[in-house]
Amino acid sequence: MTLLLDSGAQTSFITTSAVKRLGLHVYDHQPITLTAFGGHQTTEVSGKADLTLIDLFDKQLTVFVRTKDKLTSPTTSPGLPKEDIDFIRQFGFDLPTYHEDASVNVDILIGIDHFWDIITQGSSVCLPSGLVLTHTRFGTVVSGSSFFSQVHPVSTSTGMEQWREDDEDEDIVVRLWQLERLGITDQPHDDENAIANSYILKHFEDTACFHNGFLYVQFPWKESHPQLADNKQLAYCRLVSQYRSLQERPSVWRSYCAAIAQHLESGFIEEVSEQVDDSHLVYYIPHQAVFKESSATTKLRVVFDASSHMRGVPSLNDCLYEGPSLLPEIAGIQLRARLHKYLLIADVEKAFHQVRLQVSQRDVTRFLWLKDVNRPPDKDNLRHFRFTRIPFGVKSSPFILAASIRIYLHRINTPLCREIERNTYVDNVVLGASTQDEAVQKYRSAKSIFDHMHMNLREFLCSSNIVNRKIDPQDRIKEPEHTKLLGIPWTPDPDVLTIPIKTIEHPVVSKRTALKAYASTYDPLGLLTPFMVPFKLFIQDLWLKKLKLRIRSPKFRVHCCDSPNYRVLGGRWRVSQVA
Repeated sequence: MTLLLDSGAQTSFITTSAVKRLGLHVYDHQPITLTAFGGHQTTEVSGKADLTLIDLFDKQLTVFVRTKDKLTSPTTSPGLPKEDIDFIRQFGFDLPTYHEDASVNVDILIGIDHFWDIITQGSSVCLPSGLVLTHTRFGTVVSGSSFFSQVHPVSTSTGMEQWREDDEDEDIVVRLWQLERLGITDQPHDDENAIANSYILKHFEDTACFHNGFLYVQFPWKESHPQLADNKQLAYCRLVSQYRSLQERPSVWRSYCAAIAQHLESGFIEEVSEQVDDSHLVYYIPHQAVFKESSATTKLRVVFDASSHMRGVPSLNDCLYEGPSLLPEIAGIQLRARLHKYLLIADVEKAFHQVRLQVSQRDVTRFLWLKDVNRPPDKDNLRHFRFTRIPFGVKSSPFILAASIRIYLHRINTPLCREIERNTYVDNVVLGASTQDEAVQKYRSAKSIFDHMHMNLREFLCSSNIVNRKIDPQDRIKEPEHTKLLGIPWTPDPDVLTIPIKTIEHPVVSKRTALKAYASTYDPLGLLTPFMVPFKLFIQDLWLKKLKLRIRSPKFRVHCCDSPNYRVLGGRWRVSQVA
């Protein structure tokens, strides 16, 4: 029997042929929907079975699996590099025995529901090649992106997930009918959380300090957080993996290197020695490149994973409070944006990197990089950096950014500062004006206020072309035709917000796809509520008839696809239908 560990699958599976060979009893047959890589969905009938495994220590482990005809395509496991084999033997680890050039069929797939029952407490080990050796109750396994690059041709397997059962899906319906968008709930305030959040905010403000006009802050540490490990080994393995995978995409690798160099040139990071002050906590953050072709400003973003950790030890995010949300309601900002004759929007450039970290906090934002970017990572080709600013990827970063802007605005304390505070969502600033002259003045004043914060307010765009021509070219947005106001497409001339209504074509038209179609339209203000009433009534009718979530209902296609194509609601709002 061949067993595959897949932490990306929500449920464990076994092939029907393996069920027959083992003589397992199968029960509880029901239709399930599986989602594979790329979002492709299939619905099929699957049963449950209880599978008992015996590990290397003669202990039994019973796992609950679902049946499926085929799990993956035949998989070829390449041999380990000689340097890895020598390393494993030198340090006395168990040598994997399955790495032979032979094609195998996966009989059992263990998902995240039983994944950690099989992985043992021993730490994973980074091998010289960059692969990772992990200990399990049934022996050692090797993983890593470079592992598959040795195979010709490369074959990939997809993870699968099981939709929740019907009783859990009823929660979707409950949330659907709640009026959360208007802030109407049975318990609008949680006193305990309010007290804790008040303490976190006060402690942040008390520990923040100004030096030469710059604000320096601390992370919101939990009072009794567990001991933080340095995470260096995992960060090194991830760097090796990134280097190997991006060698096949040289243009992305060059952009990656340029982004790190730009961070250093801008002062967002600083190089440090490997030695650390004994009084400082240390944590190395793994990073990776995320390439977004559709982005108008930053195509490649370096993403830092402060949630990463080795088995049995906490991550940096585990040791920090997330912090209270200081952001105003999106619906409130969008409503206020329509109260003025002229709308002016902008965003803060690299907002998170504009907030400075106190020196005592910086060693928990360390990361590894290369001395020579044309050579693979090894112990002689490593540089050690740490952030001087707040890295994006730390869970408290949104709170820290909002709280820092709040401190600056309260310090300056002008009417425009108060307007900015009420209408800033993360790094998006939305302002209104009654006249074109007022819009120009607000552009200049807002620019000055953020200059005082040592932040660059850029990408300005106004609903008046006359105002736009008076905005400095370096401050003006480059692609105004692809602008959004907090997620809603905005055409500045003639100042129209468009709400696309997406229709969903799906092979199984059911209660679930009805819910999905309804939820696919982004309308935080509920402006389409009159238009969506027939959809709500139809969904309600499906529940009253007690239909299963996956039972076909052709009537839905009539409601969804044959509805009138509403174009204009009135005022400065437009509705369009998108197939």
